[in-house]
Amino acid sequence: MLLGIRSKSCIRVSKADFHAKSNASTASGGKPLPIDDLVRFAIQITDALDAAHRLGIIHRDIKPSNIFIAARGEAKVLNFGLAKQLGPKTPDPLTTAETAPEPVPVSNITLTLTGVAMGTAGYMSPEQVRGEALDTRTDLFSFGLVLYEMATAKRAFAGETGPSLKDAILQKTPIPTRELAPRLPAKLAMIINKALQKDREARYQSASELRADLEALRQDLAPTRRLRKWAIAAGCAALALAVAMAGLALHRPKRAAGVRLLKQRQLTTNSSENPYRSGTISPDGKYIAYSDPMGVHIKVLATGSLTTIPQPEGFGSKPLGWEVGSWLPDSSGFMVSQDTVTPSLNYWMVTLPGGPPRKIRDDINPWSYSPVGSWLVATMNEDFSTLGGSEIWIMKPDGSQARKVYEAEDKSLFRWITWSPDGQRVAYVRDRSISGYHEVTIESRDLRGASPVTMLSSLALRGLDSLEVGEQTFVWLPDGRVIYPRGEPGANCPANLVEVRVNSHTGAAQEEPTQITNWAGFCVFGLAATADGKQLILSRQTGEVPAFVAEYDSVAHRLSEPSRFTLTEDWSVPIGWTPDSKTVLFDSNRENGWGIYGQKLGASISERLVTNVQSGKSIAVSYDSLFYFRSDSSNPPDTSPPLYAFLCREGHLSRY
Repeated sequence: MLLGIRSKSCIRVSKADFHAKSNASTASGGKPLPIDDLVRFAIQITDALDAAHRLGIIHRDIKPSNIFIAARGEAKVLNFGLAKQLGPKTPDPLTTAETAPEPVPVSNITLTLTGVAMGTAGYMSPEQVRGEALDTRTDLFSFGLVLYEMATAKRAFAGETGPSLKDAILQKTPIPTRELAPRLPAKLAMIINKALQKDREARYQSASELRADLEALRQDLAPTRRLRKWAIAAGCAALALAVAMAGLALHRPKRAAGVRLLKQRQLTTNSSENPYRSGTISPDGKYIAYSDPMGVHIKVLATGSLTTIPQPEGFGSKPLGWEVGSWLPDSSGFMVSQDTVTPSLNYWMVTLPGGPPRKIRDDINPWSYSPVGSWLVATMNEDFSTLGGSEIWIMKPDGSQARKVYEAEDKSLFRWITWSPDGQRVAYVRDRSISGYHEVTIESRDLRGASPVTMLSSLALRGLDSLEVGEQTFVWLPDGRVIYPRGEPGANCPANLVEVRVNSHTGAAQEEPTQITNWAGFCVFGLAATADGKQLILSRQTGEVPAFVAEYDSVAHRLSEPSRFTLTEDWSVPIGWTPDSKTVLFDSNRENGWGIYGQKLGASISERLVTNVQSGKSIAVSYDSLFYFRSDSSNPPDTSPPLYAFLCREGHLSRY
C-alpha cells in the first residue's frame, strides 16, 4: 500500500521562497524516472495545469526546465512568463462549445537564443508551430513530450535547427516509448501516445481527463508494488507461483524461441444446437462479449455472471443474428453488426452495463478502434462474397468525421484491419489476384499516404490464401509482436499460433515467424488481446461429420433408415465406392491431417490409403480410378499441387 499526502495544486509565477531540488528531465541522472515517481509527479503536474486551465490560463511553455521537483518530492510548474489569460473562469473550457474560451492567436514562431518566443523549440505543439489559434490542449501536447522524456530519457523530437524541429513536430512520429523502455507499463505508453496526437481533436481534451487516466494507472500499479514487496520477503518460490498463475500471459522481456506452454481456460460452453458465433475480450480483461443464435452476451470473468443484451426496440423478441466486434479502448462498450439475409453492412454499438444495440450507420464494415484517439477503422465498397472492401476509412466511433484514407489501385480487398499499439499505423489482410495467382499478405501503412509495408508474405502465412475469411485474424501486441494462426499445407484450418516481432514505428517484420504452440485436434479462429498484451482470447472449433449408409429400394424408390458408418469423432466425408460396391471411400482428418480411407460395409475399422491430401481440392472417383491432389512440401507455393491416382479393381486399391 502506498501512503502519502497530496498537496493542493498551485501555480507559482516566481521562484521566491522555492528551493528546487531538480527539474523533471534530470531527476534521475539522465535515466528514465522510476515508474512510481513518474506517475506521482505527472499527477501533480496535471493538477497544476487543470487549476490554471480552469482559470482560463494556458502556460504555452511547458518543458522540463519549467517543472521542478522540490526537496520534499513535490512537482511544481513554474515560469508562467508566456502564460495568457483566455477569459473568465470556466469549467473544463474544451468540454462544450458554449464555454470554450477565445483561442490565443499565435503569429510568430521565430526562436530566440533563449527559446522563449511563444514557446520552446522541441516542446511546441503542432498548432504552435503552424501559428494557429491556441487553446489549453497545446499545454497537454507539450506535457506529453515531457512525459515521453521522463519515461525514456530521450527527446521525442530531435533537431539542430528551428526548421528541423518544426518539420519533426509536424511530420514525424516519435519512436514508440516501449521500444526505448520495454518495461514501461502499456497503459502509460497509451497515455503518452494519446497526449502526443498531432490532431488536437484526438488528443486529451482537458488536463482533468489526462489526470483521470494517470490516477487509474496509479491504482493499477498499487497491486504490483504489493506483490513485489511480498515476493522479496517470501523468496523465489512466491515469484514462481505468480508466474504459473498468469494464465495466458504472453509478455516476455527477452526472446524465447520455440513452442511455449500457454495455459488455456474455457470461457464459453455452447451446444451444437446453439453454436458459438463470435466474441472478444475487453481491453481491461474484465469482460468477454460473444454471440450465439440466442443473442449477444456479456460475461464478467471474475464472477462468471452472464447478461444477455435485449433486442433493439421494434425488432420483437426473436433473436437476431449478431457478430461481435472490437471493444472501445476504455472497455465501456463494443461494436456489433447485424447478420442480415440480404447483402448489407451495418454498424451498431452496445454500451455497458448492457443496453440494447444502438445503430450508428449503414454501408460500412467496422473492424477496430484505435488504442489512442478513439478512431474507428472500417472498409467500404464491399465484395460480399469475401467480406472485404477496397476502401479504408477512419471515423469517430459515433460515425462522424468520416474520411477515406486509402483506396486500392488494383482489385485488392482489405479485411481484418487493426491498429498498431501506438495508434499511428493500421495493419490489414490484403487479398488480391496477380496474373491469375491468388495472393494474401498482411501489410501495414500509416494514415498520411506513405507506401504500404509488407509485414508477412503469403509464404510466411502458409496457406492463409485458401482459408475462410473468419480465419484470417491476427493481433498486434504492445511489445511489438504480431500473433496469428497458421495452418500446415493441406490442412483445412489453422491449428497453431505463430509470432513475429514487428517494428511498431515502420510496420516491418524484424525476424522470421516462429511457431509458439504445438496444438492438435481443433481449429483456431478469432484472436483478440487485452490492452497490456498479457491475455489472448481465441475461438476453438472442433467438429464431427460422420458418414451414414442406407439401403435403396429401386422398386419403391425410397431409402431405408440410415445407419452410422464411421464411428470415430472426426470429419469423414464420403467420396465414392470401389467398383464392387463393397468398400466406401471417404476423406477424413482423423490422424492429424487429411487423408483418404476405405472401409468395407459391415466393418468397423477403416484402412488409410493416402496421406497428406490437399484438403478443399477436388477428389473424384471415375469407376476404377481415384484421383486426388496431394500436398507436397517441395512444390513451389505459386504452382498447382501434383495430381495422383489409385486404381480400384475388384475391391483392391493400388497406385498407378
